[in-house]
Amino acid sequence: MGDDQSISLLIGLLFFLLILSALTSCSEAALLAVNRYRLKHKALKGNKAAILTEKLLEKPDRLIGLILLINNAVNVSSASIVTLISLRIGGEGALVIGSLILTLVLLIFAEITPKTFAVKYPSKIALPASLIYYPLLKIFSPLVFFVSFIVNLVLKLFGFDSNDLKGQALNSSELKAAVTESAEYVPDDHQQMLLTILDLENINVDDVMVPRQEIIGLDLNEPWNDSIKILKSTKYSRLPLYRDDIDQIIGVVRVRDVLSDIMNPEFNESQLLRKIQAPFYIPEGTPLSKQLINFKEHNHRFAFVVDEYGDIQGIVTIEDVIREIIGDINKIDKSSDLELHKLSDNKYRVDAGMSIRKVNRLLAWTMPNKGQTTINGLVLELLGEMPEKGHNFAIENYIIEILDSNDHMIKTVSIEQLQSA
Repeated sequence: MGDDQSISLLIGLLFFLLILSALTSCSEAALLAVNRYRLKHKALKGNKAAILTEKLLEKPDRLIGLILLINNAVNVSSASIVTLISLRIGGEGALVIGSLILTLVLLIFAEITPKTFAVKYPSKIALPASLIYYPLLKIFSPLVFFVSFIVNLVLKLFGFDSNDLKGQALNSSELKAAVTESAEYVPDDHQQMLLTILDLENINVDDVMVPRQEIIGLDLNEPWNDSIKILKSTKYSRLPLYRDDIDQIIGVVRVRDVLSDIMNPEFNESQLLRKIQAPFYIPEGTPLSKQLINFKEHNHRFAFVVDEYGDIQGIVTIEDVIREIIGDINKIDKSSDLELHKLSDNKYRVDAGMSIRKVNRLLAWTMPNKGQTTINGLVLELLGEMPEKGHNFAIENYIIEILDSNDHMIKTVSIEQLQSA
């Protein structure tokens, strides 16, 4: 009877140790898999368990050292108990069978199963576990410190620093992937804005600027009445002032500053010039992320994009940058837009001066826009010559046909998106 009670006690103790082993394995995987950014968010909101978890993860070598000390002590004790049970039940011949059974049980029930569960639900396990591990770490700190010291010494011999957590930071591509995968929690519009902000460094001012040929301004060498008409009818908040040629910029006028003056018959050029602002120039190819900072630092909302020779290539405003991030504030009817007219399903008549990015944004297309900004520039680059009316060609899965052109530029094209098979 005594032996039976002794074996029952050993089996009960073994069962307890196996549960403890499973819990330590589970908590180890959860603590290492927990999302650091969600954890920080909870800690900032005052969650005590999250705060303790953050403190534990500040020195992962000590945390892992503590968990492995517990886990190994439990597993060694389990092996010793299995040895005693085997000897009492079947003698030395049962030792091999007992060891094999213990190995399978530990592998399935104390390692693979709990760790798989922990990786799937890390927060639910890591935070409660920290309430236990934090005080245990304080109690066993001398032993854990000694073990961690030896481990860090070995790692440094191989050129590693266990306290270097820089790898936890996400780069731009990883952030984009995280935003894309968060569709369940982030509305589509917000997700698109976040992705665009992260992509600003890959978009430059050439992609969003108003091209040179589309710039509307005041040529002060033209009749004064023409300038007044433009000021009265313009939809823009700012207009460039120049003489004869857009490269001869004098300044920029804010339309609202002269609205009351233009109704006065005595309003003249000299009065207009007293209200202009100095032009602000930026080089072509400037990333939008940098330009947004430039606008803020220099307190400008309007800039001229120039090439390496100082010739003006276009203008860009802070509204253009914001529109790139949030999209067009007013929903555009694709069939009635002046630059874009629907001809049939997946086929549109397009003003060749329209930017490729705008076409892609309005129609949800993916026409290539590397190297050239406008449809006109893209066609000329691909063909290498000025095409005649009726000429058509394919670029990827888009058919472009020239509808109207002259000796120096393409005016209108039709673009049809071919449906993939």
